[in-house]
Amino acid sequence: KHGRGKIEITFETRDDRAVLEVCDDGPGFAPDFDPIRASSAGLERVDSLSRYDLGGEARYQNRTSGGAQARVSFAPAP
Repeated sequence: KHGRGKIEITFETRDDRAVLEVCDDGPGFAPDFDPIRASSAGLERVDSLSRYDLGGEARYQNRTSGGAQARVSFAPAP
């Protein structure tokens, strides 16, 4: 729904966090984008899984180079 163009997916550890990023080179999110108010079932599921199942967070933003970025970060299991 929000993504277009080339899609890049990365998964890495940064300090003590695991980070999954999904980026595209489409138009990005609208300036007033609120993932909770505007979310579809997919974004609600990403937020719920990130927060409650992984104990982490999901963030959505526009990239400075254009396009959108969705990032899920959480502490990996010991």
